[in-house]
Amino acid sequence: LGPPPAGAWRTSFYASGTRSRNDHEAFDGHDEHSAIWHVQHFTMTDTTASVARGFGGGVGLEAVTFLRHVTTRIRFEDLDRRPIVVPDGDIHHRNETLVGPGDPWLMAVAGRRLGPWSAALRGGISIPLGKTEENPFELGRRGRSHQHIQFGTGTWDPLAGLGVARRFGEVVTSGSLLARLPVSTNRHGYRPGRRVQVTTAVDRRIRGGHGAAIEPQRADAGALRAFDIIAPGVAHHHGRVRRAAA
Repeated sequence: LGPPPAGAWRTSFYASGTRSRNDHEAFDGHDEHSAIWHVQHFTMTDTTASVARGFGGGVGLEAVTFLRHVTTRIRFEDLDRRPIVVPDGDIHHRNETLVGPGDPWLMAVAGRRLGPWSAALRGGISIPLGKTEENPFELGRRGRSHQHIQFGTGTWDPLAGLGVARRFGEVVTSGSLLARLPVSTNRHGYRPGRRVQVTTAVDRRIRGGHGAAIEPQRADAGALRAFDIIAPGVAHHHGRVRRAAA
């Protein structure tokens, strides 16, 4: 939960995944229908690697990197929910698979132990290395193909976290909260919503310094400001996933 001992390193690897479905109506993009349904399925996975270094006094430094894999599948239906064919997809959606890095995190960690209990505080910044996209709503209004999926925010976002754990012999139970709190807008005019991730875990030591853990997670994202800064008052569709379980 906290940093490793002074002079020691700690590495960890894990993967998480989310599936979601988004149904919405569109009023353009098909010559034979005034409106059609877009039925889109998303499969999103993150492969995460973290490296931590202890400096003594319960203080350390932690770096976290992400490799993202996103698969989207789209089906088009008429207003009676009968399948129709849009041969090349449309300017908004298409069948595709995208892979790339997300924004890595760099955080200072301070931890404290008291008997079987331990607690840790984290504070740091996300580094804008994930790919961002030009305003998809503006491109859509121009009738141009565009991409809604972004692998990063394009901004340096503050991070803050708190965790508490208790040891029961070889088993450790823990709970933690980590908030990502954007305060600026990227070069495309995009400003993401705040994101809070809550994790509970049960970790059992297997052999030596190795262990296995089960970690249910829940993320709650605030309403995205999307690109309203560029085009205030323009009515357009915002697809939002408010909560995702991984």
